[in-house]
Amino acid sequence: MAEYWNSVTAVRITRRRALAVGGASAMTAAALAVVGCGPGSEPPVRPTPSAPGGADILNPGGIPRPGGRFRTANAANFGTFDPHLGVQVASAYFPRIYNVLVNQSATRPEWMYFDLAEKLETPDANTYIFQIRPGVKIAPNDLGVPERDLDGEDVKVTLERLKAEPRSNQFAFARDNIESITVDGRFVTIKTPRPYAWFLNRIGLFFNAIAPRELLTGNVDRLADKAAGAGPFRLTSVTEGESASFDRNPNYYRTDELNGG
Repeated sequence: MAEYWNSVTAVRITRRRALAVGGASAMTAAALAVVGCGPGSEPPVRPTPSAPGGADILNPGGIPRPGGRFRTANAANFGTFDPHLGVQVASAYFPRIYNVLVNQSATRPEWMYFDLAEKLETPDANTYIFQIRPGVKIAPNDLGVPERDLDGEDVKVTLERLKAEPRSNQFAFARDNIESITVDGRFVTIKTPRPYAWFLNRIGLFFNAIAPRELLTGNVDRLADKAAGAGPFRLTSVTEGESASFDRNPNYYRTDELNGG
């Protein structure tokens, strides 16, 4: 017994690490809401026992398959689905509905996930040139937004809204760190007033999701329970205090060859 406890206490957990784990767990819990994530309405498939050694605690058995439904629950309200104003549970679903330019890891800055932007150049410390990926197509929707590819103008309109809307989650960031936005074909150039080491990390947060420009004009109050983006899922219905449902975006530009395409 003494050897066991000595081995346990030898692995030290710092207070900062403990807080980080606790924070991550809290964010994960806050991200859950009643939601459906795929077409069809068949009943859930119960896992079948697998051969010894082929299952674990989280995956009791059975071979993963594409399709079906995923359901989860949370006691909090969704709040608005406006991609730049939402702060409640709805905001956890912005990455499913919309796209960001690039996402940079906060702990491994060399790791970059290119989404709407397929390439990035930084000719100097104050200039970021994003090359927009073709084929990032907006999902079917009932808001009158065309099922077209997102482009540089969508990026410009989105970032200008963040700078002009004091209620937006990223207002201070955009106001203080985006000096100008210019579009030249598939290239979007963003200039900052001064070098900012966290710029790529901040621009890639889901609160800076790139929305179709048609969505951000007219009556934006309609975004309380509606959405139109080019992410992997599309919002199909919301009843505040009860449920929300999402289906796959049939126009989504990425496919997974390991999951039935």
